[in-house]
Amino acid sequence: GGAQQWLLSHTVATGASFGCRCNRSSARRRSQTEAADVPSCDDRRGFSPAPLRVQADAEEGHGGAEQRRPRSDSSQDPPICAACGRTAKTRCGRCKQENYCNKECQAQHWKKHKLVCRPASTPSRPSTTPARQPSEDVELIPLCGQGFRRWLSQSAWRQVSSAQLEEPSVGITNWSNNCYLSAVCQCLLHTPLLRRHLHDTCQELPKDPWLAELVGLCRLLDDAKRRGLRYVDPPRRLTKLIAEASEEFAFGRQADPHEAFMMLTAGWLAGCVKVGDGSGTDCSKLGYSEKEQLEASSMIGHVFGGIMGSLVRCKSCTYESLVSRVEYCLCLTVTLGMTEEELQRCRQESAQQLNRWCLRRPLQGSRQESSASPTSLSDLLDEYTKAEHLEGFKCDKCKQEDCEKRAFIRRRPNAFVIYINRRQDTNLFGKINRRVSFPTKLDLSRWIPPEDIRQFGECNGGMDYLLYALCVHHDLRGSTASGHYVAYARDRHNRWFHIDDETARQVQWQDVEEQSQHVSVLFYMAETPVDMAESVPISEEKGGPHESIEETATASPTSPTSPSKEQVQNGSQDDKTLGVQNVKATEASDDFRNLTVQETVSHQPDVLGTDGKRPSEIQRETVERSSKIEKVK
Repeated sequence: GGAQQWLLSHTVATGASFGCRCNRSSARRRSQTEAADVPSCDDRRGFSPAPLRVQADAEEGHGGAEQRRPRSDSSQDPPICAACGRTAKTRCGRCKQENYCNKECQAQHWKKHKLVCRPASTPSRPSTTPARQPSEDVELIPLCGQGFRRWLSQSAWRQVSSAQLEEPSVGITNWSNNCYLSAVCQCLLHTPLLRRHLHDTCQELPKDPWLAELVGLCRLLDDAKRRGLRYVDPPRRLTKLIAEASEEFAFGRQADPHEAFMMLTAGWLAGCVKVGDGSGTDCSKLGYSEKEQLEASSMIGHVFGGIMGSLVRCKSCTYESLVSRVEYCLCLTVTLGMTEEELQRCRQESAQQLNRWCLRRPLQGSRQESSASPTSLSDLLDEYTKAEHLEGFKCDKCKQEDCEKRAFIRRRPNAFVIYINRRQDTNLFGKINRRVSFPTKLDLSRWIPPEDIRQFGECNGGMDYLLYALCVHHDLRGSTASGHYVAYARDRHNRWFHIDDETARQVQWQDVEEQSQHVSVLFYMAETPVDMAESVPISEEKGGPHESIEETATASPTSPTSPSKEQVQNGSQDDKTLGVQNVKATEASDDFRNLTVQETVSHQPDVLGTDGKRPSEIQRETVERSSKIEKVK
């Protein structure tokens, strides 16, 4: 009887073997001396409910939920629960890294957290936003403008090559349908030139939150790789930033990696401008044109920025209007080159797949082959750069409806990002699973006019690009609104790896080629580095409405002519004088998804699209409105 009474009292006091977790933790708080001798449930389970004895748990190294102390800095964002995303009130008392709102969320998250939870003296993962801020005596490196150009001329960035491609061995946890963000972040941080710039220019944490999260995520993956961790938790503050910037990235909602890439790039470009060009001027208060030039000459612009051109030419009077803009991602529609019959069959297939209802189905994409004929990335680029006739478009000079438009690449980027748009044109959620084969090496010389090659001084270097990463969408029932996103990346030894959330495994190149039916975003890197241009020509006009035909007769009928120095310098002024007419001469299709748009009088949409319309939609509406006015007249 005495032994049973002692066993019962010992069990109630320590919670060693019997009873619920609440009784164990309550008994431990009542008897601290006995709890130190017997392994508590926190050492084995990693969580406990009511966080009353904070200091004792921290000293003993238990994993209880520690009550968070009030922050002294009110400017920092409140902690977020690792399980549900709500505002956290407690944190793990063992590693001091994960935050929770209640004990149920901590118990739910413990299955994953126990694999990496370590005592606070040796934390398993660093925070995505390191606490150390740049001191006043540290000289910050300019991230845009002439200051960044001077730093770039003194750095060894030209030594960056495919030999710096590291093995992608660390995954990112899927936190509430953020697989699209994890996939695009894996591809972005696998870009050697971007990692080199972040390591050299951002030795101290930037004050801008977008750049700070980018640097923090890069350091997080590097630290996890050194420690041998298999995965890390997603950057929650970065998820919060893009959710606040656009409702499309709301918490728990699946989005597109291309849209996430454009949003991240826009935030990082604005952060580079906020850091400044080293002249002491507040660059964030400059005008639209000045900011566009600074963004093009920034750290992000040097990596992903390329100059795209659009030429509208009148066949009757040879009048030409050339518009250039900086693009950070080229959008190619998968329907380029398809016939009307193939488009109709694809619409019917998409409707049939959307009407099906499957309770269980592996997320490996639609097994059904598309009726559309297979194509290649080179064929899509050929269709994109092919001249097309503009229906109902009148020349600004001779007023004849005999104009054609042609798009092309004027200056290639260091990292060429290509988006394959597979959305149906008549269905909001339909997807076209047309096979698009992509090569490991891509030569861009066939899509760049010789005049632009000579103008930007790229006659001596090659234009070969190497595929180093891609995002793939495994759809569900042929829909773009559901499914799963994964990433593929290669290392310096030409080995390919499949990155699916928190797992990374090696695969063969044949497995990567099979993703031609579901590939979404392709990442190519230049084998020959591209220097930054001295200036970015935004718009040039070849013969205005009041100029003679002879002044524009030197233009080649098949290729754009090189603009003069005066035209480059006065391009924005000519654009303002033409007004709405210049909008009609710009890109009128939805092939490009612009991040920055040429400056016009009628429309100047914000970089993040706060007006709710894409630049191409604005231009298309302008053309339609002008056509209606002409018909009424």
